[in-house]
Amino acid sequence: MCLAARRRQIAMAGGALLRLLVAVVLLAQLAVLSQFLIAPSTSVPLGAIRIAIGIATTEIRLPLLLRTLDTIAAQRFAKTAPKIEVHVFSDDPAYPSERLPRWVKFHSVADKPWFSAAKLLGLLQLYGTTASEPLLLTADDDQLYEPTWVETLLSQQVLFPSRTAVGLRGWRIRREADGFEYGVARPKSDGVWGSFPAVATYVVLGSQLAWPWQVGVATGGCGVLLRPNFFDDSVFRPPPEAPSGILVVDDVWMNGMLARRNVTRWIVPTGGALHCDEGRHHLGHGAASAVDATLRERRWPGRAALNQQALRFFGDAWERGVLHDARIRPPWRRAHAALVGLSDLILWLHSCAAVRAVVPDFFL
Repeated sequence: MCLAARRRQIAMAGGALLRLLVAVVLLAQLAVLSQFLIAPSTSVPLGAIRIAIGIATTEIRLPLLLRTLDTIAAQRFAKTAPKIEVHVFSDDPAYPSERLPRWVKFHSVADKPWFSAAKLLGLLQLYGTTASEPLLLTADDDQLYEPTWVETLLSQQVLFPSRTAVGLRGWRIRREADGFEYGVARPKSDGVWGSFPAVATYVVLGSQLAWPWQVGVATGGCGVLLRPNFFDDSVFRPPPEAPSGILVVDDVWMNGMLARRNVTRWIVPTGGALHCDEGRHHLGHGAASAVDATLRERRWPGRAALNQQALRFFGDAWERGVLHDARIRPPWRRAHAALVGLSDLILWLHSCAAVRAVVPDFFL
């Protein structure tokens, strides 16, 4: 066989192999996308959908809440808008509800030990745990929501299988030999936990994603869209064996109850738009200290310890697909992938004793 003919055969074989590889990649991508397109959650026209937004608050945070409500009132929709109700829940018996806008429905829950979980449990008490409607949407009293906040969540939610909750911020759960924990492994040195480098490696925001990512805990402050019948009545009453104060860490409680009932939680992409949690969107940076004060007053564990106890309480209810694995990265948008790479580098440098000796306050 002449050399030219052999070269043609090699070229043809190479071309066939290349086409096969392309086909495999396309099939893999279709397999990923298919889980969002099979058994869509609703075929109801957008204008016929009802959404109930729940917010828990206290009197001292009224100025923040009023600004939050302004952003909810300013929601925009490209097509027909859904019917939206806003419910505010407070355990403060002297809450000045007359200062709220008329379109807001106020509910006193002073006789309920719900704490931060009131934003979800209040809605479930109103609509029951057997109803499929309205859609429930959690919110915080100290966030400024973008005008497309509701539309973004709703347009993504209809693409998922019916038993799916969608949100815009969340994190995966880390499994250690002695139980479950949250976040990445704590660096050996102090002063890093909770800082930009550590958080950027495990907290997932919709603005950072190229496509949806499954998490263990979708955080309610940025909004989690779900249905009442994702729960049963046990959601109102933690059992005696649950950690004391578990409803204070309501994100873990909500997601653990969803995991027990086989409801998956996904963070959905926003096309790069930042909807909450950072910069100007977050007003109440004192919220964490208020939670800590409640825990101290009742002599319950601190927030970090209570989060960990709550994760371990739900134990094997957590799905394997929501466990943190440093080798598996979320589908970051390119710009954020570079930021995470920088975070990894900074954490690696800070793990070196020589670096900490020269720059002891590197992250503070």
